[in-house]
Amino acid sequence: MRWILTLLSLGFATPAFADVEAFRDWRAECTDENICVLVNRATGLDGEDVVLALRRRPEADAPWQISVTPLDPPVDLTHPFAMNVDGGPKLTFNPGYDFLTYGAPNNLFLVNAGLAERLLGSMAGGSKASVFYEPDGGGKTSASFALPGLADGLAWIDDEQARTDFSRRVAPPIDLEPHESMAGLNSAIDGGSGQRGLPNNVLAQHYGVHGCEDLDSPLMVKTEALSARLSDSAILYAVPCTASGGAVASRLYIVETGEIGGIEALSFARYSAAYGWTGTDTLVNVAFDAATGELSSASPGRDVDGCGHAARWRWRDIRLALIEYRYRETCGGSDDPAQWPLVFALEE
Repeated sequence: MRWILTLLSLGFATPAFADVEAFRDWRAECTDENICVLVNRATGLDGEDVVLALRRRPEADAPWQISVTPLDPPVDLTHPFAMNVDGGPKLTFNPGYDFLTYGAPNNLFLVNAGLAERLLGSMAGGSKASVFYEPDGGGKTSASFALPGLADGLAWIDDEQARTDFSRRVAPPIDLEPHESMAGLNSAIDGGSGQRGLPNNVLAQHYGVHGCEDLDSPLMVKTEALSARLSDSAILYAVPCTASGGAVASRLYIVETGEIGGIEALSFARYSAAYGWTGTDTLVNVAFDAATGELSSASPGRDVDGCGHAARWRWRDIRLALIEYRYRETCGGSDDPAQWPLVFALEE
């Protein structure tokens, strides 16, 4: 009966006398419409109660849906949660981009297909999956699920749905309603509780280095932070540092969600006739083009080493690659960065 109540609490319609198949700690069943679900319910060291569920519709090309449901204590939806398998690297799921609530405020469905498929692939051959999250009200907690039986449960559902492709593709649900609990997020990938909706761990690193104005100061209040998804496991943040004469200099950070809490402060190449190639930890007037995946910076005003720096970078697997650098030594000529002398271009 406990498993019937679990399925009902997840919003999965199931008759009171459903036939539930057991695969070790996993329970599987299919409705009359042949919508199937595989569920595991874990209790943490301090009594935490969390449900992990895999659901699939009957269509021949239907993907899996994965949900994590912290029942007690409930989850704080403004923070990421993380999962790992057998003590390996933690995959971090950020609110709005990597997970959304469907059906109920605590049903966290994985909507980042790349991360979700990595997790499912690891679980299929693992022994234990653990979830780490911040409860509503503060603190940290975790729970673990025994994985033996998962592969047999997936195979049983494949057979019940007459699937021969054995697909492990994951996608958000199309037949469940998004819950209003996450309707107020400012951005699909921010979701932090710090200033401007930024993650507190990014802000802590940003303010830990001297030289940047407070984001709430009168000088900085009109500046905007930038955030962009670089890959399934990497998020770029550009946090304004100083503002002068209409130009905003930002420090940039990459949060690698493959390892929870991993933050890298970025440095960039800078060229001038006086000093040659040097480095800088700030970029002026940064922008990110989601269509091309390119980060750009352009500074047309006079500086200590010239009167114009412009560059473009593109994410390549694990880091940003410098694609092009243009430099204007004096202030004559066009103010269009595309017209400045080319100093470097990456051969592609």
